[in-house]
Amino acid sequence: MPVFNSVLLGIKLQYSKGWSGDSLSDSIGASFQRDFDRGATGPGPHRADLSFTLDGFVAKDRLSRGEQKSLTAALLMAQAKMICASGDKPVLLLDDVASELDESHLGKILAAAKALDVQIWLTGTSMPAAVVSSGLPYSVFHVEQGCISNKS
Repeated sequence: MPVFNSVLLGIKLQYSKGWSGDSLSDSIGASFQRDFDRGATGPGPHRADLSFTLDGFVAKDRLSRGEQKSLTAALLMAQAKMICASGDKPVLLLDDVASELDESHLGKILAAAKALDVQIWLTGTSMPAAVVSSGLPYSVFHVEQGCISNKS
């Protein structure tokens, strides 16, 4: 079941690797003294980034918050699917995903996660109906002033 709605179909993705030139080794070598003096590594995979555009514009400036959450969920599900294909099972951590999504879109995300047979942790201020109707087993925990209680 797709997570994207039709608005997101025009998204373009660009990957920046996090260093200049062809060789990571050469790039790290060229910046060694500056990095040593600063006490931090400049170039490298930790500087890699993904950027998204929609119709030639920065996607975050064109997408609603719900569409941004849908895009993020789709990327997360793609990553989870790849991890599952390797034989491992990730735990999906979805922070306040229901705050920007309607029940239908949240239901699609839960259905995609259910198809992968992975554990999901959702945070939020209320229990979304999509969780109850998903058919997934769930437990509810409440955190208040540093105390955790099971509300299942």
